[in-house]
Amino acid sequence: MHRFFLEGQDFKQEILVFPKNISHQIRHVLRLERGEQVGVLDGAGHTAVVEIRDLESELVVGKVIKLKEFVTVSSVRLHLQFPLSRREKVEWILQKATEVGVASFQPYTSRRTLVRDVSLKTSRRERWETIIREAAEQSRRSFLPDFHSPKDLSSIVEKIQTPGQICLAGDVGALQSLGEVLSSLSPNIGELSLIVGPEGGFEEAELISLKDAGVRLFSLGSRVLRIETAAVVIPALILYALGGFGTSE
Repeated sequence: MHRFFLEGQDFKQEILVFPKNISHQIRHVLRLERGEQVGVLDGAGHTAVVEIRDLESELVVGKVIKLKEFVTVSSVRLHLQFPLSRREKVEWILQKATEVGVASFQPYTSRRTLVRDVSLKTSRRERWETIIREAAEQSRRSFLPDFHSPKDLSSIVEKIQTPGQICLAGDVGALQSLGEVLSSLSPNIGELSLIVGPEGGFEEAELISLKDAGVRLFSLGSRVLRIETAAVVIPALILYALGGFGTSE
């Protein structure tokens, strides 16, 4: 069954009208027919089975025929902070990290990021949010990851200093391995932030700032990953180690 996210959808309404982009996908890409059923998710864990009733108008119309119970979120919510880079790298990160199970995305700029401008055009933001939504649909997630506007690394460090925040960051010079850092955390941890460094790594002043903010630095040994690889592989390792895989999400 094909699945679509319609954020904020009220399933108490019996008749559902699909927006233009999804209507186009239903009619012209998937070529679904009247009477076929699709899954519709509100992005907050609720799911409905919807039967397609009208394909003739510009906007496809369906009828809610079944509501599914609220789905429990994964035991660990991982928030990914990644450096702004070339468009294709960012899109890869958003797509693959969504499939892995990342709960939110926070792009950032720093002294060594390839992109230094935190402004984001509306068209690009819409494209990135579409990539996240389609990846969540494809990977059968019940919750839609949040996407936050880009910030400077210093702003992220300030937020990390909020009591109760747990944050990790990779650094080739760190004394502890990822496994050692994870094993020292509480087994009941519910939320965790991960900062992936920019091309060329963090500058020394940035590392000092991260340490002062309470960020736990870890190393992957002698192996050095590209940022788009690290932003997918490390969340997968963390979620697996902390029980984020194999749970309802």
